[in-house]
Amino acid sequence: MQYGLDNYFYRSFREKGVAFDESRLKPLPVQGGQTARLGTEAFVAVRLASDEGENAAEGIAEGLDGLLMRADENISVQYTIEESLVAPVAKNMPVGSVVYMVGDKVYRTETIVTADELGAVDSEWCLRQILHRFLLP
Repeated sequence: MQYGLDNYFYRSFREKGVAFDESRLKPLPVQGGQTARLGTEAFVAVRLASDEGENAAEGIAEGLDGLLMRADENISVQYTIEESLVAPVAKNMPVGSVVYMVGDKVYRTETIVTADELGAVDSEWCLRQILHRFLLP
């Protein structure tokens, strides 16, 4: 048992230096999406699905939040996320993933999802824009 205590330590997927980089969760542009003002680009916010308690984190063991590791082992994080979306966009739509790996073995995967929904520009939206812009002060 002493060998394990001397040579292994616990590393959490949430600790500084390993945890997901929140700056990667920038709003994504949405082609053909409705906006508050005519002629502006539409964006939709994104978040980790696990941020609101969804069971979106997958690991080797249910609820895996860290590992016992040797000093020479490191956790690497790989990100994939869409560059843009096409309207309509549903809330909680998967748009990417965060994969935590040690060597070439995947230990945890989290899903990146849309935080809101966004409708497509349609004739009803165009009519509302015309009414608000020209007929209603």
